[in-house]
Amino acid sequence: MCQRPFQLMLLYGKRLPQKVYSIPAPGKKGCSGWHMLAFSWAGDQLFLKWDREPAKLFANGLPLADSDFPGDHFSLGSSDHWNYLLDEFIIYGRKLSNDELNQLYDDSIKG
Repeated sequence: MCQRPFQLMLLYGKRLPQKVYSIPAPGKKGCSGWHMLAFSWAGDQLFLKWDREPAKLFANGLPLADSDFPGDHFSLGSSDHWNYLLDEFIIYGRKLSNDELNQLYDDSIKG
């Protein structure tokens, strides 16, 4: 995980072309311990955030809609080349602010 960029892939959309959004690999600081990875969107903007780092903003060009995700499933990672454990996975019904995400991160590492 620490040597690969984090990637968000939007696949199989009807209105939007397939796209891959990336943030750089975290390097050695990402090789151990607990980390938080967050994805959110609002309108045509997508946000990808790792730990307490500022969220990376991507302009998508069109707002995301339910029709952009025609599949009936969600996947996280694949194949046998991934070497990490998923501890918690949460879906919120709204976009969380950067401050809210930082607070979730702080609360999680305090235990």
